[in-house]
Amino acid sequence: MELRPNPRAALFAFVGLSSVSASAWYAVTHYVYNDTSSMPRGLYLLRTRPPARGDIVLLPIPPDARGLIRERQYLPTYANALLKHLVALPGDHVCFRSGAFEVNGRTLAPIASADSQGRPLHPSSFCGPLPPGFAAVGSPYPNSFDSRYFGPVPLATLRTATPLTALKETTPCSTLSASSR
Repeated sequence: MELRPNPRAALFAFVGLSSVSASAWYAVTHYVYNDTSSMPRGLYLLRTRPPARGDIVLLPIPPDARGLIRERQYLPTYANALLKHLVALPGDHVCFRSGAFEVNGRTLAPIASADSQGRPLHPSSFCGPLPPGFAAVGSPYPNSFDSRYFGPVPLATLRTATPLTALKETTPCSTLSASSR
């Protein structure tokens, strides 16, 4: 029996493998799983729309915070991003002072002087209106590692995330959102 190439079978195999590869790529680039306690645990869908105040956003770990996060093992070694609420936008007045994270004169969260293991934390020294292209992120969790400690983040690096399967509740986003100016 002689074997001959079958163009139709090769095409179906190529299309099938391409579909599986595309689906895997889509899942890797469009979903994220949160297993930390500072946001609801679960699966999140990453959106392409620009984030708005109160949205949950995915952001790359800020370079200035990366070393401390790794050293203290706040996240698994493979983690390269954080999920937080977007709490302030360009022009909002943000201050990290007197033990409080404030946006437009409203206290959003306390600033801890030490982490849950008693190791010292140093808050961001930023206080003033957020410049164009920058935002502040936070979480209702009192021990969350967010803008309280690493300051404003580039708005262009944020991706909106929608929870698909949240396994616990936290304070609603609206509680964290600073009142509009």
